[in-house]
Order: sequence, then C-alpha cells, then structure tokens
Amino acid sequence: MTTEPTTSRPTTTGIPNTDDPTTDDLDAARARMPEPAVRERRATSADGFLGVLVGLALVLGGGGAGAALVLGGAVVVGITIGAIGIGLGVLALAGLTTVEPGEAKVLQFFGRYTGTVRPAGLRWVNPLTTRTKVSTRIRNHESEVLKVNESDGNPIEIAAVVVWQVEDTAMAMFEVDEFLEFVHTQTETAIRHIATSYPYDDHGGGELSLRGNATEVTERLSAEITARVESAGVRIVESRLTHLAYAPRSPARCCSANRPAPSSRRGSGSSKARWGWSTWPWPGCPSATSSSSTRSARPRW
Repeated sequence: MTTEPTTSRPTTTGIPNTDDPTTDDLDAARARMPEPAVRERRATSADGFLGVLVGLALVLGGGGAGAALVLGGAVVVGITIGAIGIGLGVLALAGLTTVEPGEAKVLQFFGRYTGTVRPAGLRWVNPLTTRTKVSTRIRNHESEVLKVNESDGNPIEIAAVVVWQVEDTAMAMFEVDEFLEFVHTQTETAIRHIATSYPYDDHGGGELSLRGNATEVTERLSAEITARVESAGVRIVESRLTHLAYAPRSPARCCSANRPAPSSRRGSGSSKARWGWSTWPWPGCPSATSSSSTRSARPRW
C-alpha cells in the first residue's frame, strides 16, 4: 500500500529580483532535472523492546513446548513445534534495528522501497527488509581553489564552503548515484558558473562584481547550488566564498600579454607615459603583490 510522503521536496531559494541581465543567464543555464520516481515516506515500525519480548517469548515458548512434547513421547510433534517456535522467535529478533540521532534507515523489501525510519532508538521493522543507513546530519563541503576566467576574461582563483543536509533520504538513495559525490561535483560546477558570470571588479560601472557585491553573489551561489542538488533530496543551508583573488601570472606572460606599444615620437612625454608605466602593475601579475616584485618584474629595454 502506497502512502503519501511525509517530507516535501526541497524548494529552490529565489534569486533576488534585479535588473542585472546575468540573472536570466543563470536561470537559463540550469538543467531541468526529471521528476523524482520516489520520495521519502514513513516506514511502518514498532518499539524495539516490544520486538525483543515477542522474540524471546517465541524462542522460549516454542523450545519449552517442544521439549515437553518430546519428553511426553510425541517426538516428531515436539521437534516440529519447537523448531517452528524458535524459528519465528529468531525471525522476530532479526527485525530489530537501532537508529542513532542524526541518521535514518532506508528500508527495501526485495528491492522495493518501503519507507524510512527516522525515530532514534531501538526499532522493530519487517525482518525481511534490508536497511541502509543515511546520515541526516549537517555537513560541510569546502571546495578546492578553482582557477577560472571571470566575465572580463581575467584569470581568478575562487573557492567556497557549502553547508548542506540530506532532507529526502529516498531521493538521496535512488535518484542519483552516490549523492555525496553528486553534491561535491554540482557545487564546483555552480562555483565555476558564478565566477564566469561576473567580473572581478565593477571598474566603476555600477554592475555586480565578485569582490564588490559579495552578499548578492553568495545568495545567487546558494540558489544555483540548491537548484542543482534538489534532485538528490539535499537542502543547502548556507554557502560562503572562502577565497577570491586574481590568479598569479608569470612575469614573462604578463610582459608579453600587457606590454604597451612604445611611442613613435621621440621626446614626446615622459618615459613612463611613452612606455605605459603609469598603468603598471596589471591585475594578476606577480608584480601587483609587492613593490619589490614590481621592480624586479619590470621589463628592461
């Protein structure tokens, strides 16, 4: 008999309504996940101590009755009754399972999902079911430092930490393969997409930037991760950027990529103006980190 799910499907956090066209790009980039074939529902279970009493009663009662019949001369009947009683008692005791706080047990009966046990303690369930433990504790995932190009094409380094929790154990078990790896992969995909959707700095244009609008960018990151992992029954509690910086470049690459063209007119302006030293250092170059490295990394012509 199929019952209604006791938990609702995770909802996607709304992206703030702004006039930034990047919002539409983020919505369009999200893949449409198929509707879940199964959702969490409550499994039928009883107090485990009641199961202990029933199991012991069957074992002791069946064994005692069988022994009495054997002693009374009804050997075959006694052995049969004793074996049946002890077998039923052992089967009843096999239905005992313990559920720790912060975890749930997903039950399957010959491959068919029958429900999830969440109440902590000693519980008694159908002894013919298989039980899989799923942690419902809050977890942290800190991504590696990813090197990507922001919307202006500058290479940057970005990393984030995501706080998440399994909300629907059935979807986590049966909708995706290895939900833990799924969450990690989708988190890094969302971080890369957010990083490539905004510039590192707004350059005075008033647009959203990774460094200047950390709160808005974090909200959109949380919303995108939620949309990507909701098919795994996962709820995103919070996400924060933990690292954001220009990616370091070698001096040779900086000079070859950003070297200004010298002026063809001799004596026009100062040497700094003719050779473009007024714009030194450029973002992402090692010379931008300290004055000593600036002097050592400047090309000499």
